[in-house]
Amino acid sequence: SRRRHTRCLSDWSSDVCSSDLAAGGDYTILVHGTVDDPRVTVLTDLNRLPTVATNAKVRLIHAASDLSASGMSLTVNYSAMASNVAFGSASTYSEVASSTNSIIDVTNPLALSSVYTASAVTLSAGAVYTVFILMGTKGPVGLLRRER
Repeated sequence: SRRRHTRCLSDWSSDVCSSDLAAGGDYTILVHGTVDDPRVTVLTDLNRLPTVATNAKVRLIHAASDLSASGMSLTVNYSAMASNVAFGSASTYSEVASSTNSIIDVTNPLALSSVYTASAVTLSAGAVYTVFILMGTKGPVGLLRRER
């Protein structure tokens, strides 16, 4: 038998309750927006292994409120992985060949240069990664996290 426990996160725009989360599911609870207009979004994760054993999986989450009017795009080794990812959402996972010398680049049409660039990145075979674009005190910042 399944038991459900309900706990809620509340903000000015929504309620996210644990009863909305399936047992055994993988989720990212994204708190984003501004101090005056915070938002909570539940994103479903798909942390399954890549279909090709030598690949890694990568996705992009756009949480940069200063650039909320337009989508973000992600390239890995100059190949498009995601485009026009809306504020407060995640791209689908894309598979990329594993490498010890990858280049990750995130762009936004409102920014004058890349929002996030990282070189000599190791993307391990069988791993799952998320690139978060968040707001820092001096503008957008990128954060690469291995999920699996």
